[in-house]
Amino acid sequence: AFYRVLSYAACLVLGILCTWGVMQYLQGNELSKTYSVITEKGQKTTVILPDGTTVWLKSASRISYGMSYAHSDRNVTLEGEAYFEVAEDKERPFVVHTDDYTVTALGTEFNVYAYKDDNMSVTTLVEGRVQVQSDRISTQLDGEQSISYDRLSGEFVKKNTATAYTSGLWRDNELVVSAGTTLEQLTAILERNYNIQFEFLDETIKNYKFEGIIKNCQLANVLELVCLTAPVEYEIRSNKVVLDKK
Repeated sequence: AFYRVLSYAACLVLGILCTWGVMQYLQGNELSKTYSVITEKGQKTTVILPDGTTVWLKSASRISYGMSYAHSDRNVTLEGEAYFEVAEDKERPFVVHTDDYTVTALGTEFNVYAYKDDNMSVTTLVEGRVQVQSDRISTQLDGEQSISYDRLSGEFVKKNTATAYTSGLWRDNELVVSAGTTLEQLTAILERNYNIQFEFLDETIKNYKFEGIIKNCQLANVLELVCLTAPVEYEIRSNKVVLDKK
């Protein structure tokens, strides 16, 4: 009888160990899952993360996070552009991972521009503080500051800016055209925002430069403003905008 009880006890312990092992395996698989939110060209969306952080995701962008988010960490990975309004959590810093660097925030608002097909990535602080770090740099942004990374030269440029607020205007359908933006660069932005192609019949017009904020940024309105400020004309053919010199 003693040996039978001992045998039962051994089986019970083995059963508990097997159950624990299965639970650990399932839990490990759950924690390895990744959630992604993707916007196609011409789309944008707003995401509320599990901790209450709000993310505005611009067109042709992706944000991803794991099952451990808001439990053991607050790590997200970004491809494209997003504006973050971070919920406060002193125990778990909010970290954005891009191909070029990480941005660590402590209850703040900032915009990250990190499209893979662009030579430049930019982080702009609107409110609070962020730490930008890579194998090349470790620096803190305070107040209205921005930092840009040139993928061709490998250089970082940090600067103060009085127009940090404009970095998030795209959430309200306003288009911000930075000083020195060429028509070729502008059309690349419009292709992404409106999911439409551009064709240049005259190569010289690619170098015309633009600057400003367009509040009604419907495609037709943007094209009309381009034609009013430069000797350019356009024609829409199917899903393509053809640009030529006047």
